[in-house]
Amino acid sequence: FSGSRPFVVCGWTRFVEAFRESAWLVKLTMDFVMQRSSCWILFASCCVCLIGGNAYGAYTPESKEVKAMLDLGLSFLEKVKVEGHGSDFGGKAILAYTAYKHTHNPGHPLVQQGLQAVLHECEKGQNVGADDVKRMYSISVAMMLLAELDSQKYHNQIEAILQALLKSQKNHGGFGYQQYQEGDTSQVQYVMLAFWTAAQKGHTVADEPVERLMNWLLRTQDPSGGYGYMPKDPGALGRNIQQDRVTAGPCAAGTATTLIAADFLRFADPQAAANRAGSTGMGRSVRAVAESGPEKIPSKNVDQGMLLKSIDSGMRFIGGKYGNLATIDQFVFYYMYAFERTMSFHEKFQGVDIESPAWYNAGVDFLRKSQKGNGSWSLSGSYCGEAADTALAMLFLMRSTKQMIEESREGVLIGGNGLPTDVANLQTTSDGRVVKPEMFKSMDGLLDLLSKDDETMDGIGAMPEKFDLADDPKERASQVARLRRMAEGGTYQARRIALKALGQTRDFDNIPWLIYGLTDPDDDARKIARDGLRFMTRKFQGFGMSDTATVEDGRVAQEKWKVWYKTLRPEVEFVSE
Repeated sequence: FSGSRPFVVCGWTRFVEAFRESAWLVKLTMDFVMQRSSCWILFASCCVCLIGGNAYGAYTPESKEVKAMLDLGLSFLEKVKVEGHGSDFGGKAILAYTAYKHTHNPGHPLVQQGLQAVLHECEKGQNVGADDVKRMYSISVAMMLLAELDSQKYHNQIEAILQALLKSQKNHGGFGYQQYQEGDTSQVQYVMLAFWTAAQKGHTVADEPVERLMNWLLRTQDPSGGYGYMPKDPGALGRNIQQDRVTAGPCAAGTATTLIAADFLRFADPQAAANRAGSTGMGRSVRAVAESGPEKIPSKNVDQGMLLKSIDSGMRFIGGKYGNLATIDQFVFYYMYAFERTMSFHEKFQGVDIESPAWYNAGVDFLRKSQKGNGSWSLSGSYCGEAADTALAMLFLMRSTKQMIEESREGVLIGGNGLPTDVANLQTTSDGRVVKPEMFKSMDGLLDLLSKDDETMDGIGAMPEKFDLADDPKERASQVARLRRMAEGGTYQARRIALKALGQTRDFDNIPWLIYGLTDPDDDARKIARDGLRFMTRKFQGFGMSDTATVEDGRVAQEKWKVWYKTLRPEVEFVSE
């Protein structure tokens, strides 16, 4: 092939750590201004760079520093014995959810432990979690876990939880503790996220309960833009009253819930259309996000003007009051996960994507300094328990909400030529012909087929849309190694499929093979490598390359991807062939 081999030589790791002493507040304000006003975007982007960062200016969930923290945090969760608070099915569910989001391994012991606890509780049907004082939290997280693992397999359990949540909605529209009439701003964010998740997975969730929840939030927002913990409901829109206990956690929770509900009810910032059209003059750190599908008509039972005002005042209040993490003395990790949720849905609301926002960089720095030697996070005033605090910190680092949003978008991957959609039933006969017997279901069997020569592969039709690698880490590593070899030198059909499969792994260690594929002599293989890079990195515009791109066009894009990748993995050396 022309181009470069993936990576052959790993030199000395070039590690430079710059100190960020500027306040979270300054950075959050810059992100907010960047998203709101096109005339300030370039200025804000430059200021963020001047404030400081790691050696290459930004963190992402794939940065080596972040991955090291996540690995250490998971190691702690694997060893810790949770007793008392957090040992119920809800506590096990949040640990399982965190472990799965990090490993994508459904067989991981933490995932299995949480799953079994949730399935056992779901045997109660719509009474699931009825004996749990934290029921709204617990069953909402349980639903998120089941939906993440396999929404079809656990359809009945998800539906039972959904019905339990709907029956728990209070007359005023909020959710909260069963023994109190008041709603709980902290709890509604998890309920709303469960509703959103269920809808994304194909379950029917009507607008009406979400509209009622949204209007409750609009009524109970403090005039300052914040939210109280268990707010008083004035009973009518436009009569907002001063609330008690307006602290960091409820403020982030209330704003996040408003944004999730707005997305569910098909609202968007009026500026979003212009952002998606690319007319904001956005700097390179801000990317417009195109939405696919038919035009979405917003709900008519929520006042759009009041909604926009609520979101705007909520975002300003959080930035002005709780911009500096060091000033938050209670539930700081709970707040960080809620804040990540807020900012992720705010980006979606505005139709943009900030690849490495300053608030995330500041949060990473905070967590680097506060992580203990055993991998855990826990500070005085964080009452969730060491295991739960560690899970919440990890979910922030992973940008888990943003992952969910991106997975919900349509039309990310291209099609192509290769194998038929019923690839599980393909096999070769002794004379090399492709046939469709009853049994051919393992990934290893598919890899064996792909190792055949071009003549054996003739006549194979459409490429499968999804590839399922083994759950066992050793078996999965062996399959990935085979795919990498095929991407380098297999038949053109094998290279296409290997590149597409590698592009679905979400493992940044496979990116060099996709970069290598940008100069593949096969036109379809180049496009698959291009789209795999865009999908895995969430850089949906990539570095050019149209559908008619030549090998030379691929080589130009390849050099740009190399530079980008080395900002994340500076120790990697690409060696020309």
